[in-house]
Amino acid sequence: MAKRKMVHPYWRPNYRIPATLPDIKVVRTGFLINGVAITVAITMIFMVLQKEYRAHTLENTVSTLKEQTESGEPQNKKNIALNERFLDSAKYIQEMNRYYNTPFELDTLMVDLSNSVPEGLVYRSMSINEVVLPLPKKKSALGLRINVSGSVDELTILNDYKRALSKAGFLNPEGYSVDIDESVQAPDPLTRVFPYQLTILVQPVEAKGAK
Repeated sequence: MAKRKMVHPYWRPNYRIPATLPDIKVVRTGFLINGVAITVAITMIFMVLQKEYRAHTLENTVSTLKEQTESGEPQNKKNIALNERFLDSAKYIQEMNRYYNTPFELDTLMVDLSNSVPEGLVYRSMSINEVVLPLPKKKSALGLRINVSGSVDELTILNDYKRALSKAGFLNPEGYSVDIDESVQAPDPLTRVFPYQLTILVQPVEAKGAK
C-alpha cells in the first residue's frame, strides 16, 4: 500500500498593522456626526428666525392697527355725535307723532277747559299729561290725564261742572270716554270757599273695558 502524500495549504504571514491602515469606509462616522449636527443647527436657526419673523409681523400689524385707530378717532367722535343727534331727533319725532295721533289739540283743549269754567268756580292750576293705558293681548293705548285744582263757592257748582265736563264734546271724541274723580277739602275759614282737585281721565273706550 502506497504511502499517502501530505498536502500543506498555501500560507503566508500577515505583517499588516490595522491601526496604521487608511480608512476605506464608503461613509465615514465623523461625516455622519457632523451632518447631524449641522442639520440640528440649521433647524434651530430656522425656528428662531421663524419666531422672529412672526414677532416682527405681529408688531407691524399692531402698529398699523394703532395708527388706523388713531387716524379714525376724530371721525369716530363725529359719528358718535351724529348718532346722538339722530337719536334725539327720533325721540322728538316720536313725541310729535304721539301728539298728532291723538284726537286732541292740547292748546285748544286748554282753551276749551278754561272757557268751560262756570261762575263761582276758579282754576288755580291745570296740567295735562299723556298716559299709556293697557289693552288686551299686551297692547296699549294713549290717553290724557288732566289735573285741575282751585276753589269753588258751593259744592253744587262743582257737581254741576263735573256733569258738564263728562258730556262736553271737546272731551268726548268718538271712541273715547271720560272719568272724573274729585277731592274736596273743608272750606277756608276766612273766604268760606272749598278747595278742590279734579282728576279727569280721557281714555279710549277699549282701554276702559280692559280694566
